[in-house]
Amino acid sequence: MFVVKTDQPIADWKTLDNKPVTVVIAYLIPENGNKEHIHYLSDMAQNLMNPSIVHAIHTAKTEKDVYSALNA
Repeated sequence: MFVVKTDQPIADWKTLDNKPVTVVIAYLIPENGNKEHIHYLSDMAQNLMNPSIVHAIHTAKTEKDVYSALNA
């Protein structure tokens, strides 16, 4: 999993809320792998529905801050 915070918002990335993108979360999933990644995607979806976690990710200053926000 990668979490990337951009220096400048990406305004031309289509989003559901029409807001510029400032955080990108990506998973590297093997093409022929098993279905274990579904658990990780589900956990992340639940995390991103929590406004406190989303706020902590957006205001994180360090990698450790991002890690802490996602593993609280």
